[in-house]
Parts: sequence; structure tokens; C-alpha cells
Amino acid sequence: MKNITFNNYYTYDDVLIKPKFSNVLSRKNVCLKTKLTKNITLNTPIISSNMDTITEDSMAIEIAKIGGIGIIHRYCTIDKQIEMVKKVKRYTNYIIHQPYTINEKLLMEELIFKMKEKKIKSFLVENEENELVGIITNRDLLFYNSVVKTNEKEDIIKEFMTPFDKLITINKNDLLTFDINDIINIMTKNKIQRLPITDNKNKIIEGLITLKDMLNRTSNDFKTKANLDNNSQLRVGAAVGVNKDYLERTSRLISEGCDIICLDVAHGHHSLCGDAIKKIKVLYPNIDIIAGNVCTGEGVKYLVDCGASCVKVGIGPGSICITRKQTGCGAPQLSSVIECAKVANELGITIIADGGHNGTIGNIFKALCCGASACMLGGFLSGTLETPGNVYTKLDKKVKHIRGMAGIFANFDKSEKMGEDTKDIESMTPEGVEGYVPFKGPVKDIIHQIEGGIKSGLSYVGCGSLEKLKDTDINFVLITANGYRESGSHNIHEI
Repeated sequence: MKNITFNNYYTYDDVLIKPKFSNVLSRKNVCLKTKLTKNITLNTPIISSNMDTITEDSMAIEIAKIGGIGIIHRYCTIDKQIEMVKKVKRYTNYIIHQPYTINEKLLMEELIFKMKEKKIKSFLVENEENELVGIITNRDLLFYNSVVKTNEKEDIIKEFMTPFDKLITINKNDLLTFDINDIINIMTKNKIQRLPITDNKNKIIEGLITLKDMLNRTSNDFKTKANLDNNSQLRVGAAVGVNKDYLERTSRLISEGCDIICLDVAHGHHSLCGDAIKKIKVLYPNIDIIAGNVCTGEGVKYLVDCGASCVKVGIGPGSICITRKQTGCGAPQLSSVIECAKVANELGITIIADGGHNGTIGNIFKALCCGASACMLGGFLSGTLETPGNVYTKLDKKVKHIRGMAGIFANFDKSEKMGEDTKDIESMTPEGVEGYVPFKGPVKDIIHQIEGGIKSGLSYVGCGSLEKLKDTDINFVLITANGYRESGSHNIHEI
């Protein structure tokens, strides 16, 4: 006779945290630093989800600037994912060693296409000998589109660029004698935003400096908050699967400086996931791997034994996930995080609480109290300016699209982008849905609210940092439906 067990499991909204004595005088001084892995520290415990309606390069850049990390989704070609990783890593370069270049003889229409494709505003212009001959920017493009553009002839870049004799450049040897403030002074004095670096003969492009990067690097907020690697570049993660192209994808991501690989699997306690971790670790023993998702201590141990650096916890708690309804499998998130964190702590690794926060900042703090080192957010960040896709109007309100990655349309789109057969997708049982959410504005405003709530929560339990929270006893109290109602605003009409 098989053994059947029955356990009581709870989710975040089932409980509250009992406050404790506190001597935290101001939440401004509360520290939110947390270890994601042994090699990577976050300045805020927030990770943006590897969903194709949540994290591409724009979101990853903003999250890293605030101190967290974004995981770029895999529902695209390898080249597309690599391009997004490059954009994140290039964002704060002191020197862009391989700036975008374009040949002077190409048509202006080709330039327009490339600017849109790469989402950039300028190109350094080269001749056939790869020598710097000028620069062309969106200002030149504006002039071309509004004044000069005709149907009578095909205009080439050379006719509209700023030529070399009007450029301000800097020799790579001279660069060694300047500090950041010197370079800023050169650029502001000459009213330029881009400073090409050339070789000793002042011809071959050796790099590019932008004023934006210089100002970013000197701002106090950036220096104290941004999540930077050893090269002072923003950190970024990227998702891979466990079959087909995952090894090639991983190899190319690592070669482009991706800081952490996230194995994107619905059921992480699986031999396919374990085998993929082992193969990646053989080839790249030093790369950090986030593996998941799981909801049991046994799942955590399995993935760690295979080589995972961090484990993602959550089967079916997300706002666009219907795994539990479609399969009957999963576990309420609060109890899952507690169980998984206990095992992870014994094994010396960390966990990420993925989903189930239900749009409530307090639930994020509950996840951290349960032992999570960070929280992965999808629905919470949906609808923000930095999420992929356009803002559109629905019932006279501005909205944006969101969808689960286990849904039919997400998988159909992925297969089409990858040139794969879509026949089997039509018969799949979806475990994700799609819809729309209100447009919320810049993601940094959402993150600042979350950080404020976490800091207040830490104050209520007497902790001045997330590090101290790890060793602080937490007392959860089970609440009733009336207790839950009492916890929110009630008996008023909200403005």
C-alpha cells in the first residue's frame, strides 16, 4: 500500500508577523544588501523575472541601477538574447571598446533600420580601410527626415555625417593621462556627448566614451546603489532551457559577460534540469547557476548536489500561472519558502522566492523573513515603462500586456522566432495565461516603494539589515478571513 501524507501549508496572506522590540531609529539607515550567491551580492533583494513581458535589456538596466538584477528571458533567438545582454553590459562602460560602427557608403535608410534594430542614437562612421571618417547621430537623421529626404536619389551616410575634421577625438595614449573629471571637462567644454578614441595615427577606432556614462559613474546614487561587476559594468543574468540549444546559448552568454545563468524550468526537481546543471558546470565550473523551480527541501538538495549556486522556489504561485489548477501540483508559497530555505541554509546556498506576493509589499518582506535571500518579481513589475511592449488603451485606461511563459501563445511565439515547428503547441495543456495590467510608469518608483516597505518591516522586527534578519527569530500568526480584511483599508471609499 502506498503512503499518502497530508500536511498543512500556508501562503503569505494566511499569516502576519508579530512585531518585536526595535531600536532602529530611522529606516533610511536600514541596509538591504543580500547575498544572491557566494560570488554575487545585491544592494536590494529584487530580481526581475525571466518573462518575455517583463525582462529585456531596458528592465535589466533599471533593476541593476537600483541594486538588484534582471534575468533576460530566453523566448527569442540566441543572437537577440546576446544583443540584450550586451546592451546591459555596455550601459556604464567607461570605455566602450567595440562601439557600433557603420560604413560611410551605406544608405541613410539602412542607417535608420540599424538604429531602430539596435535601439541606439549614433554610429561612428568608417571608410573601407576601417578608418574613422566621422560620426552620425539622431540629430543628423532628424535633418535628413525633415528637410533633405527625397525620392529622387539614394542618399548615403557620408553626405549627412559630421566629418572627421570637425570631430573632437582623443588618442588612446593621451587617455592614460586623464581622469574622469578631465574627460567630462573636455566633453562639456566642446559641447559633445560622444568622444571617439583613436590609435596613435589618429585613424583607427579604439573605443568610445559617452558623456552619459561619465555622469553615471560620478553620481553618488549610482556609485552606492548600482549592482556592478569587477569591471564596473551592470550585472545581468539570462535564462536558458534544459534541451536543444541550451549549451550553445550558455556558452555565448558567458562569453559576453553574463554574470549568472538561470535554468528556466517549470519543474526543477527533474533529471533534465540536474543533467543540464552538471553539463554546464563541467564546461564552466566558475559560472553561478540559478536553478528551479522547486517547492520542497528535497528539490533544493537535488539541485545543489547537481551544482546549483542558488535555487528558485515556487510552483504555481505567480499571478499569470495556472499550474496548480491544471495539474493539481504545487504548494502554498510561504510554507514552501520556509522548507526550502531551511535545507538551503544547511547546504550553504541561497534561495529566491519566486512569485506569490499578490501585489503586496508586505508579502515580499514575509518571504525574506522565511529565509529567502531575494524575491523574483513578475506581476509586481508588470505594466511599468521598462517592460517590453507598447502602452495601449483598454476601456479608456492605459495598459500593458503580460503573459505566463507556460501559455500557448508564449510558446507559439518562441517557436516562430526560433524557426521551430509549432504543430505540437496547439495540443499542449497551458499552465500560464495572458492579459493586461494598468500602466504603472517607471519601474524605479515601484522599487522605491518596495524598498521602503521592506525597511519598515525590518524596523518592526528590530533589524537594521537583511543580514541581521537571517539570525532573527520570526513569529508568524495565523489569521482568519476577518483578520485579513482588518489588515487592509476598510469602511471607506478610497480616493
